[in-house]
Amino acid sequence: MFEVLGRVRKSKARFSRYIVRFSTPWPRGARSVYLVSSFTSLFPGRLELIVLGDRGFRDVLLWDGLYPYWFSVNGLGAFLDPENDVIVEPRLLDPPFPLNASLAEVGVEDYIAASKGLRGWGDLVVHDEDDAVFLSRLGRYTVVRLWAPRGVIDGVILEFNDSGGVRSAPMALVGRGRFKEYYEVWVEGSLESYRFKLLDGGKELFYGLDGLGDYRMIKPSKVRGYDTVKWWVGSLFYMVFVDSFDRTSLDKGVKLIEKFEPRERGYYGGDLEGLARRLDYVKGLNVNAIYLTPIYVAGSYHRYDVIDHMDVDPILGGIEAFRKLLVRARGENLKIIVELVAHHASPCSKAFLEELQLSSSDGGMFKFIDNLESAPHEVREAFKGYIGGGCRSLPQALSKVKPFYESFYGSWAMPKLNHENARTRKYIKDVMERWLREGVDGFRVDVGHAIPDDALLEYYNHLKSIRGEALMALEVSYGLEHYPLGYTADSATNYDLREAIIRFTITRDINASGLEDFIAEQYSKIPIFSFLSLINMLGSHDTPRIKTLAKACAPTCLKQAYTLLFTLPGSPAIYYGDEVGMEGGGDPDCRRPMIWDESKWDKGLLEFIGNLAKLREEVKALRLGALQVKAVDDDTILVKRLAEDESAYILVCRGGETTLEVKGRRGVKVLIGHLSNHKISTRDGIAVLKLSGKGGVV
Repeated sequence: MFEVLGRVRKSKARFSRYIVRFSTPWPRGARSVYLVSSFTSLFPGRLELIVLGDRGFRDVLLWDGLYPYWFSVNGLGAFLDPENDVIVEPRLLDPPFPLNASLAEVGVEDYIAASKGLRGWGDLVVHDEDDAVFLSRLGRYTVVRLWAPRGVIDGVILEFNDSGGVRSAPMALVGRGRFKEYYEVWVEGSLESYRFKLLDGGKELFYGLDGLGDYRMIKPSKVRGYDTVKWWVGSLFYMVFVDSFDRTSLDKGVKLIEKFEPRERGYYGGDLEGLARRLDYVKGLNVNAIYLTPIYVAGSYHRYDVIDHMDVDPILGGIEAFRKLLVRARGENLKIIVELVAHHASPCSKAFLEELQLSSSDGGMFKFIDNLESAPHEVREAFKGYIGGGCRSLPQALSKVKPFYESFYGSWAMPKLNHENARTRKYIKDVMERWLREGVDGFRVDVGHAIPDDALLEYYNHLKSIRGEALMALEVSYGLEHYPLGYTADSATNYDLREAIIRFTITRDINASGLEDFIAEQYSKIPIFSFLSLINMLGSHDTPRIKTLAKACAPTCLKQAYTLLFTLPGSPAIYYGDEVGMEGGGDPDCRRPMIWDESKWDKGLLEFIGNLAKLREEVKALRLGALQVKAVDDDTILVKRLAEDESAYILVCRGGETTLEVKGRRGVKVLIGHLSNHKISTRDGIAVLKLSGKGGVV
């Protein structure tokens, strides 16, 4: 069942998130039960139920919304809430879920009623000065946000103390979500105390320390963020699946695949020396950082089944090849980010083999559901053979049954690490230290969405204690706004934005209003310093190639998708080969070998992406600017990026040509499109303008 226990109270009449309890009778034979929803990226692991008597429960802090959810026993399968009769089908959700789910409705009726004038709305206005979502720092600026129910106010003015007097700054309407409107202002300097003035028709209503009607100032105790903007904010990343990028020899000591289109599973033989010799090409794309999939000793070509986190796979050239790559990258001023495979390891790893001998299911580095000796003879022998063969080829006998331990998607090859265990946490921190000593510039945490927040916080704090300028980014495949970015990580992979861009420009199953809702909500629910750092992409080693998805509407829709990717806030990432138009379906076909034959490149696409990358270098607002977004009509979205001395306007019209009037504006420079009689016309449904003058800061 689920119960809304109340809301986090900031003062007598000022509130923040809802406190929601999810619980269920404890299933017979369960070792672990996980709560799964959009706030766990549809994946078990982040939220494990606490046992209380014959029940399991977990309290979660959530914003208002509709939350499909289910429970998972031992990380396998799903069962609906037996005490909740409200069940939703996948096709009724947006975007659709993979299976039927129980539904928790949190605060939605309140916001709908307030928007219709059926109840008061003062308690639904939200500002939490202790949450970096609402108050944060980026360089010289303090960023302040406030949320209000949709349609109940006309505007917001921030009033703040400055040198003994009170100054005012109008807050911009960032955009509208399904139930709320989001307001934001950037103020130069720090804020010691402030309040809000809400405009309601002809009335001005104070919103202060005790909420609506209180004029007393709010005095924050701490403001999170960056006093100096970090290198990863607004940077351009290049994502390399190492086995597929470039190989320097065919002598790898393993059998190499022969079929590349579609790609077979197995080794192509790409290595680190091959990557090092291609750094001139990567640098030529105006890339700032390279993210590498795992380089560790492992049993497979993708290397997510890590046997030894402390060494480089000899097939890639070993540790010396990696060190040479780091030296060469530094010479090109390129950062190197490596994968931190922290969610799971290989059954051939030293730690797993040690615990296997103990036959214990409690408190170790792994979560054993049962022990090996209780398995049928055929399974026991097959598993021993699998281990004896270096965990390279899964026996047929194992493919028919689930492992006796919790693992990644029920895979025998990837037993799940137990992050409640002190040895696990020390091990992960030792791995981080080892590669920081080698000189890496940070980590992307694989399956970061399924690691408990308290463990991530410990790893993040440890990283920063060693090197504050090292990046920690989480893999989050869904529901990014529900993760405490800025607290447990600097950044994350923004698969949600990828989905939204594709649905607007390519599949066209959302209109511009749907895209506005998504962008405004995501932007407003993540601290600004983290949002500008999100790793935004149109493809990765886990998704079909964007060129393949856009085949029916390319090149126009593909250009529109890339324009949004490069001009929306965040750090865009190019998946190797996408820039030259490589194609491919789902895993493993999206991992085809990089095409180095230039005669097979889509040079028009390469030039277009190159121009977008140059625009980001030329226009500061595209890297560091604030955001305003508005749906012009069903097919047209207007994005504004606002910085201290310039602005950028981006118009994307999937329906064809349209115009934008800029009459009366000085210093207009057309970057994409045409200017005539103070009107900008799109080219391929795209227009990008740079406007000189003060933007969205005070």
